[in-house]
Amino acid sequence: MIFDCDGVLVDSERLANAVLADLLTRSGLPTTTDESIATYMGLSMTSCLGLAEGNLARPLPSDPLDRYHEAVFAAFDGELEAIPA
Repeated sequence: MIFDCDGVLVDSERLANAVLADLLTRSGLPTTTDESIATYMGLSMTSCLGLAEGNLARPLPSDPLDRYHEAVFAAFDGELEAIPA
C-alpha cells in the first residue's frame, strides 16, 4: 500500500519546484518557483523535461533527471519540515 503524505505530513511540492526552477534556470531557461509550479506541477518529470526542452528549442544539458533527483533529495534532507499539527 502506498500513501501520499504530501501536504499532510510534509509539503515537498514547493521545495521540489524550487529545485526544478533552479535546474532550468541554470540550463538557460529562466524559471521562478511560482512559474515552475504553474507550468510543471502535476506532470511527470519526463513530461516536464520534454516541455522545458521544447521551450529551449534544444536538449537540456546531460543527465537532467539525475541532476534533479540528486538536488531534490539533498533539499528534502536539509530543508523539508513537518507540517505543524
